[in-house]
Amino acid sequence: MALTEISSWNDVEVTVNYLRENGMHVDDSKCFDQLCNLKKFVEANCKDDDFNELSHERWVKYFNNCKNDECFSELLVIAEFFFAIPSHNANIKRVFSLMQSHAVDKGTKQVAC
Repeated sequence: MALTEISSWNDVEVTVNYLRENGMHVDDSKCFDQLCNLKKFVEANCKDDDFNELSHERWVKYFNNCKNDECFSELLVIAEFFFAIPSHNANIKRVFSLMQSHAVDKGTKQVAC
């Protein structure tokens, strides 16, 4: 998904099947054609200095480069799913850590009689 190299069709097909099992429609024949176009785009642009951006910015460049939505419609479904998944849960861990330290502080304070 970083667009530094393109996945094989077998890898993409596994993703397409997973999305189908979870109620998302992806046309595999369109997706194959779009993957071939994506591969050509990456090969043509991978050496450009401005292509060394974050992965989501590379995807935006690809989508903007396409002439119409039919050129990327199925890949967009996959990219939306992929980028919707948080890459880490640091914020959640931070909240639990703060809660734990607050509970420890309250538990160690002694009330004088």
